[in-house]
Amino acid sequence: MECGSAGEECVADIGGGGQFQGQLGNDGRDAGNHSNEHPIVSATEYTGVSSGHSDKQSPGRTRGKCCSSFRRRCSANGGYNLGTYSLLLSSVTVFMFIFSVLYTHFSYNHKPYTSWSLAGGVTSTSAEFRVRGPAKDDGKQRVFVVSTNPNLALERDRILTEPVTYSDYSPEEHFVKRLTLDSLDPLTAYYYGVFRPKITPNSGLVEGEVGAFTTPSSPGNRMNFRIATGSCSLTGSRSDIFTEALDLDPMLFVHTGDLHYGYLSNVSIDRRLEAFDKVFGSPTQRLLFRRSIFTYTW
Repeated sequence: MECGSAGEECVADIGGGGQFQGQLGNDGRDAGNHSNEHPIVSATEYTGVSSGHSDKQSPGRTRGKCCSSFRRRCSANGGYNLGTYSLLLSSVTVFMFIFSVLYTHFSYNHKPYTSWSLAGGVTSTSAEFRVRGPAKDDGKQRVFVVSTNPNLALERDRILTEPVTYSDYSPEEHFVKRLTLDSLDPLTAYYYGVFRPKITPNSGLVEGEVGAFTTPSSPGNRMNFRIATGSCSLTGSRSDIFTEALDLDPMLFVHTGDLHYGYLSNVSIDRRLEAFDKVFGSPTQRLLFRRSIFTYTW
């Protein structure tokens, strides 16, 4: 502030290019009013001349202070803001939980599948089969076929043709046929499945996939073979691990336990078979079990 003697003007630089001007009285005080209403400026009254700056703080300065405060908090936490990272971690946790629930739901079969058949108990000259019957009477004719030809329609290569239409099952069978063949040849590939014949000979449709297995050599003769084994997959799992096992071309697949986890406390055979239907509704499991000799421990 630059001031002269009494009666002269006083100029004060307030920064930012702004100035205040005033006039002092003979006693060194201002020549204006000394009202008690303005005790702070009662000594000197100024006429303000400003370059446009106001007493209010600009938004940029406010944001600058907020950013400085945030940086100070981050610095105090070793570069991390605890609240922000806690929120981020919580959001990721919730997302992963929802994703895992949806992934689990869509990775398992939930619908029963009743067009399955299995081959097991295979020796060099015999084999046993289990053939599941249709869930309802749809009036369609079905036969279970075992053949030396993967084309089950060719009647000349069939060695077993068993009717498995809905009416061919009795309540005591619980819609599962138990069939046996004891006239097989050693080291021979056989094919089987449920077949729906048409009126034209050597024509029809196969329900599901064609099953296949190879009989072992006669007792006392050596042979090379591969065994695959596994257990404890959740009911109806469609995991690719079953496809990878099938790619190994095993002669025998041994399921060592927990084929399913359904109705363990229910004594009803029909309810337990519904769990089997869900397992065989998985295309990856069903194909592995049908393209090898299948044995399992429930």
